Amino acid sequence: MKKQLDFILKGGLTKRYHTWDTTRQQNVAEHSFFVAWLLMLMYGIDEVSEYVLVHALAHDISEGAVGDVASPVKRAMPELKKLLDKAEDAAFKESGLPFDEKATDEERRQLKMADNMEGLMFCRVELNKGNQQMQEVYDNYHSYIVAMKPVGKELKMFKLLGGHYERK
Repeated sequence: MKKQLDFILKGGLTKRYHTWDTTRQQNVAEHSFFVAWLLMLMYGIDEVSEYVLVHALAHDISEGAVGDVASPVKRAMPELKKLLDKAEDAAFKESGLPFDEKATDEERRQLKMADNMEGLMFCRVELNKGNQQMQEVYDNYHSYIVAMKPVGKELKMFKLLGGHYERK
């Protein structure tokens, strides 16, 4: 149990946006908390599967063992992303924490949407505090969400966070 607790603590305390000058530091635990809440707001507390909520809490925790590599880097270097994913999976398994990796395509989409929405939300707060350096990061999240074609409550949340998307 100590090994698992140490893994959770280290993973949760891992800093996000370490290559950006932010007005305050965000860690994986805070990010995961908001991802879980965004899932429940967008899809309904009774509609989000237990799997997705657990995954929301666990999806970045392995970064405590592997490190946090920025999304644009992973998107530009798919081979690196595969290696990082493999290392993160190995670190999670090594921790001894139980986790079932059987997700439907819809569950993966919901998690990715909430993950990107949380990034957009963090950047919106930074921009509202006058940190214009985060505009580039905000624009990246914005483009990721637009590419996913948000609908319904996803689109409503996107617009609440300053996003704009016109269906064609």
